[in-house]
Amino acid sequence: MHVPTLYQLLLFIVRKTKTFDMRIISLLSFALCIAFTSLGQIKATTEDGRQVLLNRDGTWQFANATSSNVSFDCNDLTTKSNNISASSNVLNLQGSGNQSIGVFLRENASGDLDMLLNVKGAGNCMQNGSAITLTFKDGTSSKASNDGDNNCDNRQKINLGKPTKDNALVNSLKNKELSSMLVYSKEGRVNVSLDSQQGKILLNTLWCLTSR
Repeated sequence: MHVPTLYQLLLFIVRKTKTFDMRIISLLSFALCIAFTSLGQIKATTEDGRQVLLNRDGTWQFANATSSNVSFDCNDLTTKSNNISASSNVLNLQGSGNQSIGVFLRENASGDLDMLLNVKGAGNCMQNGSAITLTFKDGTSSKASNDGDNNCDNRQKINLGKPTKDNALVNSLKNKELSSMLVYSKEGRVNVSLDSQQGKILLNTLWCLTSR
């Protein structure tokens, strides 16, 4: 039983009895205590429309979180031999409908950082130079573009450059959690969101790749 429904029932009883004495207060308190202790999690919706789960201990998590046991250790987030690329697991970001973007970070042969994208949901063909918008949790955003070649294999690439202290894009990705990504193809656009764990995975993977 959901708490709001129980509360409405008790409020109805109070109105019918037209008396709010100690017996009613005790009944209300007892019933609410039972309801809260019997619920493992409560699902709620944030202002931006995302689903979260509220736990009894006061903690919370996104309803579509990747996993509650994700490791942020560099040995798990990057290749163990040389830490020049992310682990073999692609970070899959979901949008509305069938839209999605797979994200993979690596260091290329020139020492630059690349963010490889597998874009689905707006046709298969991608165009060099197409616009990409990265929006962070603090409301700021960074502009990028597809540095990959023209193809119809869903592939795009953001060349992040070298991880120097004056590289604004890399420093933003290392210090602020990414919340969404907007990518254009030849036929449309794909907009995906990151939950809290996905944002932390991306941020910490970048730290691991640049701090060895």
